[in-house]
This record gives sequence, structure tokens and C-alpha cells, in this order.
Amino acid sequence: MAAPPWRAGRRPWCRGFPIRQVTGSSRNANAIDATGQVWGWGSFADRDGTDGAAPANSPRRIRIGTRSGGAGALLDGVMTLSSTEFAGAGIRADGTVWHWGSSEEYGGNAGSGASQLGGLPDPTSPGNRPIYIKGASTNFFLLLENGDVYYWGGTTANSLPSGLGGVGARAARIPSLAPWARHVVGEAGPYIVAVDGGRDMGAAMLSDGQVLTWGSNAGRIGGRGTETAPASEPAINPGLAGIRSMRFSFTGALFLDGQGGLHGYGAPDDQAALPLVAGPIDTAVSLVTAGQDFFLWQRVDGTFWGRGYNPDRALGDPRGTQAANRQVSWDLSPLRIPA
Repeated sequence: MAAPPWRAGRRPWCRGFPIRQVTGSSRNANAIDATGQVWGWGSFADRDGTDGAAPANSPRRIRIGTRSGGAGALLDGVMTLSSTEFAGAGIRADGTVWHWGSSEEYGGNAGSGASQLGGLPDPTSPGNRPIYIKGASTNFFLLLENGDVYYWGGTTANSLPSGLGGVGARAARIPSLAPWARHVVGEAGPYIVAVDGGRDMGAAMLSDGQVLTWGSNAGRIGGRGTETAPASEPAINPGLAGIRSMRFSFTGALFLDGQGGLHGYGAPDDQAALPLVAGPIDTAVSLVTAGQDFFLWQRVDGTFWGRGYNPDRALGDPRGTQAANRQVSWDLSPLRIPA
């Protein structure tokens, strides 16, 4: 196998700053170092929170209320982060949520650097602490300890259930997911443990491995039918069970169960050509991730596989859209994670 093209281009910027997590938006990225400080880099500085030109798009730390070269305090104490197409956000150790990036419509802010997100309950009150954050296409999802789900951003082509639209930079609760909140159903559950979505489609994973799906039409809900609820409202998808993790591209979703089974569904325009009705995609899988229009996963034998849009060789060679499972041509063995 060939060495991936990025291997020769590794930069020493993070020496002395071990990286805990990385998230990517469209042509930009953010990372948390071991101190909880957030770095940003990429093609568009207004998307990664640095808000200013840097030599060779080199990574710089995000500051509060000012560009990276300004006098604002460094954003620190961040425990986890995620991103939409053009914005990023993270949960701080004190339970506050901070966001940055290009335009409030995509979950970012109107000023420079990072700012605290409004609209959330006091995180010091029991049950109100954020425990999960996930950026979708144009909106963020946030899960609290009590099981309530909030969102912000959400311009057109969002991942939201029926009746919700863009709310800009002030978070709002998602009422249609409340019946599956932890404080409503109790510890026995099933209650929501994760939420994700693509364009005009979304899903919530429950504590017992079931999955709620919704979308703008019947072609974007994984074939669950609309007898129990309209397509745009959350309802259990009977084709998914025992699920432990999920990842969305713009137009499709993959779900990994506890036995290593990989399942998925896609919209009619899905670049990965996933089936309209949720069904099996692969077996003996240990982890899965997604880009905007493609998927990558690792099998328990350490090999990497993928499918979907491949103009820049994320799936290796040859270039071009891959509509079936294909082993990645790059040697990614250094990235192997034990099953």
C-alpha cells in the first residue's frame, strides 16, 4: 500500500501541546490540546475562530472576543468540541458552551474569536450540565444530563425535526425529542444518549440501542414508514437495533452495533449509495467516521474501508465516487485502534 500524502507534510506545531481531539468543518479544523485550549487552522479564518490570516494557514489558539492576534483571553478548559460546515463549538469544564465561526446561521457567532452561547439553563443546577455536543450540517445538537436536547444555528438544509428553524446564536430546546428525555422516562429508559444529522435528515440514539429517525420526506428516514409518525417527526426505526454509535454524512448515515455489525441508510441522492431502507453494510467493524459525502470505517483486522464521494482521495486511489465498499488504498496501519 502507498503512504498517504499527508504523512510527509506533518507539522511540528503541536509539539509540547499533545492533542486530545480534532474536528473538521468545510476546509478548516479545530483541535483541543492537553490544557483544554482550542486551536484553529485552515483556508478560511472566519470559520475556525482565529479570524485572521496566518502564514501557510498555520494553527493558532482561539481567544475570547478577539482574533487570535488580539488581547482577549485564551479559550481554555474545553473538554470536547464539534463543528458544522462553517462553525465550531465546545463544552467547557464549568459546563458553559462556547462557539465560534462564520455566521450565526451555521451555529457560529457574529463577532471575532469565541463567545459564550446563550439560551441554555444554568449548568450548575442539577440535570442542566451539558454532556454531549455534535455539529451537523448547519446546526449543533447539545444533550444535557437530564436528557433534554437543545440546538442552535439551523439555517436551510438543517437536521431538525418538524416545526423548527434557524435560531442563530441562542440555543432552543427540541420539544419533539422530550418524550425520550432521561428525566421523563427515568433511569430504566430508553432515553436519548446521542443525536446527529445530515441535510434534511437526523437521528437520535437511545440507551437500549434503538434509533429514532426523521427527515424532510419519506426518502430520508431509513425506510421506517410513516404509519406511527410523519417523516418529519421522530419515530423508532425498526431496522436498527443494538446500536452503539452513529455517523452522518450530508445525505446518509452509518450505525455500528455492539457485535461489530455496520448498518446504514441514505437519501436518494446519497453519494455513498446507501440503501433507502436501513440495512447491513459490513461486518467485523470496530469504528466508523464520516466526511461531508463519504464514510470511513475500520474492521477488527485493522484494515480501513470506505465509500462515497472521493475527488480528493480521502478513500485513496482511484479518485471518483465509490458506490460500494472499498478498502482504502493508503497504508493507515499507524492509526489502528485495538478492537
